[in-house]
Amino acid sequence: MKAKYFFIFSFFHFFILSARAQDVPEIALMLPLEKGGEVIDFYRGALLGLEDVRLRGIAADVTVWDTADSLDKVFNIVVSERFRNTDLIIGPVYEREAGYAVQFAELMSIPIVSPLVTLRELDSEYLFQMAPDPASKYDKLRGLWVDSPNVILVSSEAGNDAEFEREMEAELSGMDVGRYTVEDGVGADRRSTGSGIAGLIDWDRENIFVVLGAGEVAVDDALATISSSYNNASARQNRTARIKVVGSSRWGSYGRIDRNLYFKLGVRFVTSYYIDRQREEVREFDSRFLSAYGLVPTRAAFRGYDAIVIFVRALFEDGWSFDDRVESATERVATGVPYNFDWTPGLRRRINREWQLVEFSADYNVTVR
Repeated sequence: MKAKYFFIFSFFHFFILSARAQDVPEIALMLPLEKGGEVIDFYRGALLGLEDVRLRGIAADVTVWDTADSLDKVFNIVVSERFRNTDLIIGPVYEREAGYAVQFAELMSIPIVSPLVTLRELDSEYLFQMAPDPASKYDKLRGLWVDSPNVILVSSEAGNDAEFEREMEAELSGMDVGRYTVEDGVGADRRSTGSGIAGLIDWDRENIFVVLGAGEVAVDDALATISSSYNNASARQNRTARIKVVGSSRWGSYGRIDRNLYFKLGVRFVTSYYIDRQREEVREFDSRFLSAYGLVPTRAAFRGYDAIVIFVRALFEDGWSFDDRVESATERVATGVPYNFDWTPGLRRRINREWQLVEFSADYNVTVR
């Protein structure tokens, strides 16, 4: 916590403590509503979550506070008379506006939830970060490198995803890797000959192509090149190879790439939040959201639902510590894939460590774990 926040609340602390209510919990939902987009989707999902906790007999009063993405506005909110009875804070969304709210939560010993972004500076033992920890991003992917596979980094002449390229270079540091660059704008006819990349295939070991291209066009070009090159080489040599493709977390939002290539090439990627619309939990949420708002829910809408269901429900669990109650409450999330809030060395806040590994297989199944 930055020192500039420390002295602000000393005048208000005793006054607020003496006035807090002890009956129905007060939930503060702090959102910069004028931002629209994912913030509004988060709010809509949160409303559905509130419906569910009330159906389970959980009574809670929720007040929505418009933070206007302003640190000063947040200060005025948290020192207001209406805010003094708050038992749980969800938000603010952005770290730049959240400092006073975190300070208030620490003074009052109440939980505060950062719902959408990765925090860099703010810290408190009462703070929960729903965005997963960058340090654990590739934990579930590292099994791929164990048995010395043949790894080929596939770049795009049109440009690479710089962040993903940097992360993969770090993950594969010290390993012997092959490299190939897909030409920009190569048409289907030229791709079909594709002997260059086929020459890098090892027919005895597992082959892992790490596709670094930025954007759907570059990724589609790379996948088509790998597929057609392998098909031709396999037909000529009358043998098969074991092939997998690793992509970036952005692939979860790509909608124009031929999904057949995902299944055929065994694509896998790590993402903070994958919406698998074949899952029963997701289909149920989709149906409810469409019925309520006439829209298909985004990832932010699912996150809004999760924030309410996990943390409001945790307030009502009996026994244990609040941390334990939060862990128990993650079983009810909208996607069916739970969160895992844990300590990070050197920090006081609890951070979700549950990145999701999405795997496509040749039998047209998608596994999320």
